[in-house]
Amino acid sequence: MLISILGVGLWALFQMGWLRFYPLEAHAMLMTCGFLLAYISGFLMTAVPKMSGTKAASLLEISIGLMLLWIQVVVSLRNQRLAMTGIAVFQILFLIYFVARRFFNRTANPPPSLVFLPFALLGAFLGVGILHANAHGIEFDVRWLGLAKILVFQGLVLNLILGLGSRLIPALCRIPGAVGIRGSISESKWIYFLMAVVLNFGFVVEAWHSVQWGNGIKFFAVAVISIWKFKVFLPMPRIGYLGAGIRGAVLFLAAGFLGS
Repeated sequence: MLISILGVGLWALFQMGWLRFYPLEAHAMLMTCGFLLAYISGFLMTAVPKMSGTKAASLLEISIGLMLLWIQVVVSLRNQRLAMTGIAVFQILFLIYFVARRFFNRTANPPPSLVFLPFALLGAFLGVGILHANAHGIEFDVRWLGLAKILVFQGLVLNLILGLGSRLIPALCRIPGAVGIRGSISESKWIYFLMAVVLNFGFVVEAWHSVQWGNGIKFFAVAVISIWKFKVFLPMPRIGYLGAGIRGAVLFLAAGFLGS
């Protein structure tokens, strides 16, 4: 929450003339690799061990995650662009290491919807790698740079919402018969894999062909998951602020892509 205030506050400081640089990149990195990645890291480092039946995150692992997070905050506030993308590479790489280590040592199979997780982390790693290379002076086609930004600033979170949300959102909305966090072993992962491919294909289309068509494909993926797994149109047994808020967020997510 503190990092989100810093990330948004940069614009106020710039408007008041207290900031010497235009905070476009610093704001983007603070919000994505600071604010959002703090929640993502905390959630994954708690949920993945439970889903895979492996040991919880160690004090060393938590410390490394926090250290990288706050280094990102410092270099972003100093507008050190090369350092921002460089630290982001290590942040994503650390999460990939953490998740992969648990997966290969698992004693239980995670829910099939977790197939979205590799798309999220590997896509973000590709994105920050391209941005870091570009900051080093390596020239990329504008379409590659556009794809890199989409994978980092949108793909990372959206893949996690559709994947992990398929288990969590029905439970949080108290849908009758919602599957537990481990999910059913009989549920096929291939339909999730297909939807992950469709979603991420939308990113490629947006960057390389058409923003309109890209958003249309993303709307399709979000709409299917929202109706099929989030069950946003099924009645809740008891209306609560949490369930209603989550459903509202999901509908706005789909409406945003459709409107775009």
